Amino acid sequence: MKGGLLFASCVIMIFHATWGCPEVCNCQPSSRTVDCSYRGLLDVPSLLPSQTQVLYLQGNQIRIINHTSFINVLGLRVLDLSNNSISRVPPYTFHYLHFLQVLNLTNNFIHYLEGQVFTPLLALKKLDLSFNNISILPETLGNSTRNLTFLGLKNNHLQTVDRMVLETFTDLKILLAKSNPWQCSCPVLGLKFWLENFLYKVVFSEIANTEKIL
Repeated sequence: MKGGLLFASCVIMIFHATWGCPEVCNCQPSSRTVDCSYRGLLDVPSLLPSQTQVLYLQGNQIRIINHTSFINVLGLRVLDLSNNSISRVPPYTFHYLHFLQVLNLTNNFIHYLEGQVFTPLLALKKLDLSFNNISILPETLGNSTRNLTFLGLKNNHLQTVDRMVLETFTDLKILLAKSNPWQCSCPVLGLKFWLENFLYKVVFSEIANTEKIL
């Protein structure tokens, strides 16, 4: 009996040690969620629980993220960095996040994206870059994020997007691109043709799925 109680106590101690929660955050071990939103943070907390799968950091004053910001949370599935003051995303920022499925970077000051910044994110399904200052997308954007089903680009400074970049997103279902200063010139024709084909495929897919249900 005593041995059982001692074992249980050790398990509890290990559990709490592993899930040491930063004081400014709210941690929910059962859902592996850490909520550090709207805490006035200037940096990503350094002592995040290693088992974290969902990390909310929106509504802070974070300006800098880099390759060490998320090195302790390799199992992240959802990362929300919206409504911060991030202006640049260095190349290896998400280098270790091979399981990340949702990345929200809306409402920041990002003006430029490095070509390899999303390369490690092979599992990414949703990427939202809306409400930033982005004027051009990296040509390699779709090389590793080809599994995207949602891409948010609205309210940026985009004038055109290379059709070849978009054609790599074979699973894309939703593209939000309004409120950009699109230029009606020859380079934008590729985007026009891609959109026409994309809309046709999405509508056809919805009709086909509806018929299967019926």
